[in-house]
Amino acid sequence: MFTRYRTLISFNIFMIVMYTALRFFLLIHSHIASGISFADIMRVFGFGFMFDMSFILYFNIIFSLLFFIIPDFLWQTKVIRGFIQLLLFIMTFCIGLGMIAEILFWNEFHARFNFITIDSLIYTNTVLKDVWHNYHIIWITAILLAVVIVVYYLLQKIFFKVYNQRSTYISRFPYLLIYIILIGGCFLLVDQDVRDVVSDDSYICELASNGPYQLFSAFRNNTINFSKFYNTLDPKQAKTIVAKDIMEYNSTDVDSSRFGVERKIINNPKHLRKPNYNVVLITVESLSAKDMTYAGQKENITPFLDTVSKQSYFFNNFYATGTRTVRGLEAITLSMPPTPGRSIIKRIGYQSKWNSLGGILHDRGYDSVFFYGGKGFFDNLNAFFLGNKYRKFDANDMPDSEPENAKTSWGYADEFVFKHMINQANNDYKKHKPFFFHIMTTSNHKPYTIPSGRISQKARYDAGGVLNPRHSTVKYTDWVIHNFMDNAKKQPWFKNTIFLILADHTNHASGHTTLPIWRYHIPFIIYAPSIIKHPRTIKTLSSQVDVAPTLLGILGFNYNSTFFGKNILNMSNQQGRAFISTYQKLGYIDHNNNLSVLMPNFHNIIHLTPTPHHPLTKPQQKSLLNLTISYYQNASEVYTQHKKDTNNRLLK
Repeated sequence: MFTRYRTLISFNIFMIVMYTALRFFLLIHSHIASGISFADIMRVFGFGFMFDMSFILYFNIIFSLLFFIIPDFLWQTKVIRGFIQLLLFIMTFCIGLGMIAEILFWNEFHARFNFITIDSLIYTNTVLKDVWHNYHIIWITAILLAVVIVVYYLLQKIFFKVYNQRSTYISRFPYLLIYIILIGGCFLLVDQDVRDVVSDDSYICELASNGPYQLFSAFRNNTINFSKFYNTLDPKQAKTIVAKDIMEYNSTDVDSSRFGVERKIINNPKHLRKPNYNVVLITVESLSAKDMTYAGQKENITPFLDTVSKQSYFFNNFYATGTRTVRGLEAITLSMPPTPGRSIIKRIGYQSKWNSLGGILHDRGYDSVFFYGGKGFFDNLNAFFLGNKYRKFDANDMPDSEPENAKTSWGYADEFVFKHMINQANNDYKKHKPFFFHIMTTSNHKPYTIPSGRISQKARYDAGGVLNPRHSTVKYTDWVIHNFMDNAKKQPWFKNTIFLILADHTNHASGHTTLPIWRYHIPFIIYAPSIIKHPRTIKTLSSQVDVAPTLLGILGFNYNSTFFGKNILNMSNQQGRAFISTYQKLGYIDHNNNLSVLMPNFHNIIHLTPTPHHPLTKPQQKSLLNLTISYYQNASEVYTQHKKDTNNRLLK
């Protein structure tokens, strides 16, 4: 006789069955079932069962205590019975809702719940609008409710039997003890690190995970201490390695005592008077290299960008550092490799007073402004930019006179933000003040809402005749930039302005490798027809950390640098490298596309792509790994020191 614990055991079995069914569905839905081995399938469901049980035990700990504590005379009352039935019904509905959310999340990111889900929970209003526009929420909820009612009705026979059984504290104690032992075992033996060693295939690791378990793990692991969870080198050795690798012909000796990166960059050795060129930096939401023709796009969805790339410095071997907007903005603004955990932008209290691109230009008399069509509280953007010598212009600064079709679920459509950016540029021009404007677009993001009349109905369909909302917004974004450039050409400041166009990240960044390189591939264009006399395509491998040094090189500024990036125009192909990452996996790509990945729990992976003439030997592998460790170790030390300095300022 299970006494009242039979209810909990039955409910746990039901949860196991449902989570296993979800895992099987995701496996089939991912179209990879035929490409994985029987051993991989065993790992998926074996480790999956372990994670499911861990979450279920944590989930039920309060109920196991209640079932033990409630005395018999209360247990059999209608109030307690009604309360337990209602509670179990709500729990069943929440589990079903969570499973649907996991399927939707998987369709978007090909991953179980993670830090992105945490952001979604924080910014509920924006995300709910997104979901409401993309999915038939009313029908989904109604169907789920009907299914839960049927399932709950079938379980009632078990519940009613339990209500009529009597039990004593002594008879219930063994079941409580078993729960405590199992929960203790999960706490000691099962954690996020176990998931990362399931397989080198990230899909296998994701399928083996439990979404709710991942969600709570994301809450707990928003920042990670590099020295405690990653392989490290002797600090002096790490600084020396970075100092040597980061050295450029126009930089003074690196101060290896300060993280291996502090140096003086001399772009103008004779200190000749040069014009203060204006700068407009356009960061495009979710623009992949594959959206443009140079990377294989055949449907002509970026006609303007394809054209302007041939009239510019065009970097066709360029990569995003991460998979979120804040990672891209962090790398572009601070020229810093990603540190494990959340972006620095999201680390409230420690996101200010950095040596930023806008700060350097601000100190030279520029009007540094961050433009954003959404509300800048999202992702802590306003606090970050305002704390690093920028002004801001976001949805809250838009005048009420804008037409109704200007608004989207994210704030305002891009074209209206560009319009106000031109107005601000004209104001600065009248004041003889150079400007640096950094705009973050929003339209190329779900729910892909754009003003009517900009994209034809025919253009909303792909070559196969299928409605493709994302392609529509890519076309719209291309139209917006084209329209902005046409308007900018009419302004007196155009000939004296440098335009940079790049993406914050791609629209998809998951795959079978630990860090799929090609899914970080983004375009980078520097357009200035009156300034760049000899447009060309630059094939040197580079990433978003190199944007700031490259721009400052073109501007001809001498400056004190704490940047980890380098001027791409000064780099040979053999000096090319790129940083890519997720929240916990930190990657470094060398010029031969060899990928070194650092993972928590001192786990490292190297994916080799050697050529027949240049095989990567074991000593070279060690050298690549040491270089990877050195960069990320130093970046983490920079953040740690900044955190200490911030705390000291607060104490004073």
